[in-house]
Amino acid sequence: MALQHLTRDETRDRILKVALQLIADQGFAATSTREISERLGFTKAALYYHFRTKEDLLAAIVAPAIEDLRMLLGKAGPRNGPAARRQVVEGYVDLVASHTELIRVSSTTLQSATAGCLPPQSLSTTGSPNCSRAQR
Repeated sequence: MALQHLTRDETRDRILKVALQLIADQGFAATSTREISERLGFTKAALYYHFRTKEDLLAAIVAPAIEDLRMLLGKAGPRNGPAARRQVVEGYVDLVASHTELIRVSSTTLQSATAGCLPPQSLSTTGSPNCSRAQR
């Protein structure tokens, strides 16, 4: 589909889809706006027309999942007991299942943020992760 035939909302949705896929594959820090723009077939300026910063783009990517989580927790309310907890857990599992690419973004970003650090079970005797401050 040619870009000039897309509405602003359609272009925005396409940007979000492509950015989500790239960020899920590579992590947020490793994905550049240049790369997103090239994959879409337009300039960085065109990307910045829709999203002022890469952080704004990420915020737009996570917004639907955040809203779904707010709705889930709002439905749960202050109720207690096993049935209420079960409903929240089932809703959360549904939320994760419907946002699998976003979960990949979280996983990839966490992996890149902790690159070079040992897993949590291999903490040093002081209880701090076995990585330098620069890696944290």
